[in-house]
Amino acid sequence: GESGFINHSVTSEDPDFDGIFAEGIRLNVASGDTGTVIVDETDGNTQVVENSDISDSYYLQMAADRPEDLVTAYVTVSAALAGFKDRSNGGKSVKVSVDGENFFESLVVRFDSDALAPSEYDWDRRQTIYVLAENDDAEEGERTVVISHSSYSTNPDFDNMIIANV
Repeated sequence: GESGFINHSVTSEDPDFDGIFAEGIRLNVASGDTGTVIVDETDGNTQVVENSDISDSYYLQMAADRPEDLVTAYVTVSAALAGFKDRSNGGKSVKVSVDGENFFESLVVRFDSDALAPSEYDWDRRQTIYVLAENDDAEEGERTVVISHSSYSTNPDFDNMIIANV
């Protein structure tokens, strides 16, 4: 895929914040020529609101064409946990799901390239990942929570792929 960086700078009237370090964002854009996973966020971002039953979603899809060899790739989807201070006050984080009903802190999505035995794990499918902010009584305010992805496969072309965060 193509890679790049987004750099940040901080300017503030408050001298405690003016010019502080703001980490940049490393990004990778998947293409069909690379053994990676496309992360496609609906409306360009994923946003959820706590204390509501409204979830958002995004999609995972293999960017590479179906391999001729039998390949199974596993993509782990992990939502970052609430920070220690928030958890101490009863705060919770976001959870993820593949069916929109059963939500977890992490899950594994499987992609199989076996065209002779199509299944729910089909290589060419576009897998929906649902995101929900878990209800709690803590007053955390607005938060940005990272959902990260990692991969495992016995085929080195699909093992430890670089996959964008949400």
